[in-house]
Amino acid sequence: MRLQSKFFETFAAPFTKRGLLLKFLILGGASTIAYLSATAPDDLLPIKKGPQLPPKLGPRGKI
Repeated sequence: MRLQSKFFETFAAPFTKRGLLLKFLILGGASTIAYLSATAPDDLLPIKKGPQLPPKLGPRGKI
């Protein structure tokens, strides 16, 4: 019991601060998004396919 509390005091103490925990979560989320976008197939990301139809003109004849 005492060893467990010592472990959590030592290794979990930095994560009790909100700022550090927030940075850790943002870094983890950003790396997850970067990994998933790099490994995603091309048909899931519309930006990799480009425009499929020509752009429609607006009311003044402009895009």
